[in-house]
Amino acid sequence: MGLSASQARLLSITARLTDNEYHSQQIANAKMRLANASQEARDNYQHALNSTVLVYNGFDTEGNATQTTYTPNVMYYYQPLKNQYCILNTANQIVVTHKDAQNYEDTTNIIDFLDKYDVLDNYKGEYQQYQEDYQKYKEDLAQYEIDMDQWNFDNDKYQEYLKKYRQWQEEQKGNELYDLFATKIGTSNNPIAYCYGEALDGTGGCYLHLLNMMLDYDGTNTLYSHTYQATCDRNGNTGVPTCDVTTNTAQGGMFTSANFDVMKQVSDALNEQKNGTYSRLCDKDDDFHPDYENGGAPDTDKYNLIQAKIDAGEIPTPLDRLKSDWIYDPETNSVVGLKSLKQKAIDLYYMIVNGMISGATLKETLINFTEGDMKGISTPPPEIVPDPGDPPKKPKEPQPPEVKIKDREKAQWYANLWCRMNGNEDSPKIQTKEGLNELDDWYRKHILEDAKYIKNTFDKNYVELDMHLADSTTWLQDSLTQGILVMQRVNVDKLDGEHKYNWDEIIYSEASELTEEVDELAISRAEVAYEDKMREIEIKDKRYQLEINKLDSEHNALQTQVDAIRGEVSKNIERSFKTFS
Repeated sequence: MGLSASQARLLSITARLTDNEYHSQQIANAKMRLANASQEARDNYQHALNSTVLVYNGFDTEGNATQTTYTPNVMYYYQPLKNQYCILNTANQIVVTHKDAQNYEDTTNIIDFLDKYDVLDNYKGEYQQYQEDYQKYKEDLAQYEIDMDQWNFDNDKYQEYLKKYRQWQEEQKGNELYDLFATKIGTSNNPIAYCYGEALDGTGGCYLHLLNMMLDYDGTNTLYSHTYQATCDRNGNTGVPTCDVTTNTAQGGMFTSANFDVMKQVSDALNEQKNGTYSRLCDKDDDFHPDYENGGAPDTDKYNLIQAKIDAGEIPTPLDRLKSDWIYDPETNSVVGLKSLKQKAIDLYYMIVNGMISGATLKETLINFTEGDMKGISTPPPEIVPDPGDPPKKPKEPQPPEVKIKDREKAQWYANLWCRMNGNEDSPKIQTKEGLNELDDWYRKHILEDAKYIKNTFDKNYVELDMHLADSTTWLQDSLTQGILVMQRVNVDKLDGEHKYNWDEIIYSEASELTEEVDELAISRAEVAYEDKMREIEIKDKRYQLEINKLDSEHNALQTQVDAIRGEVSKNIERSFKTFS
């Protein structure tokens, strides 16, 4: 029993010794980590001692030199006598502060943008109304130009018509061909020519001499025979069938020297051609009524004999086709054109010589031809073109109110910024009237008419900077050093005759007013952090040392107990051997 108890105690104490040693090792590891943390704190402190920041060297309002850590907010903050810079990302977009981005988004043009920075006087109300009026004026002006182009086109046509009409009037003075023809031949109400009167009575033989003179008369005292093709059936042939007819050379009562001149003009008119076809056409009326039958009113009803037969479901007869002003196609059973006056004279000759018309039918046909169709021998007046009236009135351009610039340099700064945000690398110089702060008319008109100075709503040429980075003392320098950003500066030396400022790329280290200085703030912060860290390490190290001392004392006590128990166990074993030996 004594031996077993001693062994149990030995095992228990040994376990406690093992646990003691394990805890000692954990504390030793913790002390090692404190050493590493201490080295890291020293390294951070040393890094801070070597760090630099960009510093802007400027002047205050009293002209005293100042130094300011250069952050994006400092870069975009306007100050008199300060060079203007901007930063661009790799997509060539200007990176701007939240305020500038918001002001751009809330406005529609450069002047609205300037007003956000309190550089304008007398802007609210009057000038905004002027901008609305000016946009309306531009719309009205665009419509006016369209209307004016149309008016000029219509007026040119009208003036051309007047010119042609005057020429036509000159040509008709004392030489109206149909009047001459009616004077020589007469009308159905007053037939002068004997053969015409005879034909109206129902006998057309004498009238053939007149028709012969109409067709191809050379103006001499001799008539020649000609063969023509009349519009009629020929054994049911397809297409537009025709028949031959030959004129004779007999000279009737119409053939006198007094009629030679007028009949030569009539014949020339009937033979007039344009593009290979006869140009004098029938009057499109197969049922002409003289004015005296209409109480002096002109006959305006147009009757188409062929179409009337087709509409009635009938086939036009050969006589219908000869009498009509219209050409008929039996294959398609349709009207296919209008006869020339010469063809109508040939068809009339054919009907008379073949005895197809006489009596009332002859009279009706002669009246229709002589007093209806034959009016086409006179050159008709040109087609009427309506007078376009007075030209449209040009809209009156609104006059801008006076807008004064409170601070021209500040206004120029933000004008440059707006243009760069709008995608333009140049901006107009702000013009004011000589000796005054009032905005120059050129500038107001320039920015309202030039598309470059109206807000671009299609392409986004700027990005808004995170508000935390805008005040960072290291982000700007690091980004420029690593090529994440590039810097541009407004170059006033390139001011040209068009009154523009230009943005030029520049390496930040070449900007004379920017310098790299020791970062005192970073050093101070690192020093405080280092001291705080070292105090924390020192406190933890002392606590760990106390725990180690305690564990060492406990370890020594346990080791003494182990040695004592081992001694007792040895004695017990020795007594046991003596008992059984």
